[in-house]
Amino acid sequence: MNGSISRRQVISGIGTGAVAGLAGCAGSGDDEADEYTVVPYLDPTGDRGWENWSGMTPYWTRVVEPLVWGTEDMQPKPWLATDWERTDDTTWVFELREDVTFHNGEEMTADDVVHSFEEDILTEYGDFVYGWLHLEPGSVEKIDEYTVEFNNREPFAGFPGTIAHNMIDIHPPEADPWDGNVIGTGPFTLEAVEDGQHVQVERFDDYWGGEVEPEQLTFRAAEDVTTRTNLLESGEADIVLDPAKSRVSSLRDDDSIRVEQEQSSGSNFVSINIHQEPTDDADLRRALNYAISQEEMVDSVLEGIGIPARGPVSTVIDWAVDEELPEYERDYDQARELVEQSSYNGETLSLLVANWVSCRDRYRSVLCTRPGARTRDGVYDRPRWSHRIVSRSKLRMADRSTRTAPSQRRSTTPTTSGRSDRRLRCSRVTNVTGSPGNGSTTHTQATTERHRSMGCTSPARSRTSPIKC
Repeated sequence: MNGSISRRQVISGIGTGAVAGLAGCAGSGDDEADEYTVVPYLDPTGDRGWENWSGMTPYWTRVVEPLVWGTEDMQPKPWLATDWERTDDTTWVFELREDVTFHNGEEMTADDVVHSFEEDILTEYGDFVYGWLHLEPGSVEKIDEYTVEFNNREPFAGFPGTIAHNMIDIHPPEADPWDGNVIGTGPFTLEAVEDGQHVQVERFDDYWGGEVEPEQLTFRAAEDVTTRTNLLESGEADIVLDPAKSRVSSLRDDDSIRVEQEQSSGSNFVSINIHQEPTDDADLRRALNYAISQEEMVDSVLEGIGIPARGPVSTVIDWAVDEELPEYERDYDQARELVEQSSYNGETLSLLVANWVSCRDRYRSVLCTRPGARTRDGVYDRPRWSHRIVSRSKLRMADRSTRTAPSQRRSTTPTTSGRSDRRLRCSRVTNVTGSPGNGSTTHTQATTERHRSMGCTSPARSRTSPIKC
């Protein structure tokens, strides 16, 4: 597929969870790239609670937009709102962008913002939004045609960045996204959703951000990492997110494929119950950290595509405090000493690795195939996720008088977090050129509980595995 839009712009926009790199990319060649097929790592159709958008994920697709977006360094960026001011401890006043047209041809005004929050976001999404946004029904008011006031429940300095999220989209009262009528302000309109198969969006010619390329995007469902990678290599997909790490080297060797990387805003870790014996003992938890090797996990599980982490928050987020946290390297002597100091007395320790974590089987192999370890499957239920199979490893340790060496115990649950140094994305390479124009900003991620609060990208998860996949 040849065209005038830069493939790098497509990749960078998709890779950070949005297609912002496409919007406003003016063509500079004779041929135009009319259509791209993108394969994200999550099904873009309706099996993950996307009924609020007629089964279309609000991530990646760029059909709907929020008032605020995010810059590449994770700071709030004006989007449908051009400015905002905190007028007292709990009150924010937002000035709206004028001449923004909805997909139904109507202009966006303060009435639409109030409707979106009061009639949908604060009433239909669920009670979790009250704590997330620090808003309650009745807290959003129109001041004039292009000015809206928000009243937080308590002082909340992070409010602008928190509403920089695709789920906090603005739509008119005429929209009925629960019944197939999605009306947004984005550079693309929703054309079709086939559950479990694909989402198709098409260019919106009246987009406020400028000229939009390409004409059409198809987001194809393929959560299996091998399937995604095969689609790319066969030419059935133009861009995939998170290809199989075991095949990255061969992808790099293919001149028709470009592999790009960026540090992830997420992290994975094995969770420990600090309120239950014996893992309520800090010495035992520190011993578990010293008994495993994050570098080994990066090299073996992540094929070298990652970095060890000191804490659960990625350093791409400006308030991360990794440098203030201790580093752990495998040190059996230190682990043995800490176990001796602890109250541990040979109890069985259980390890849960969530089923939705890619590479989970390889984590289990690294953590659990040690002398004295045995595995069994269990089910871990989580809100808004169907039952997920998890692997549960149990390791019986010797009693204190005949305790095994730490090398035989390293399949227990480490507290050390791990994170990927890079998020991978691959695309077919074509001879295309172009430069970003108005509205082509690439967005990055910040995290909230399960979603990114700035950059409006794909869901961010805290997963129960030691290193980011």
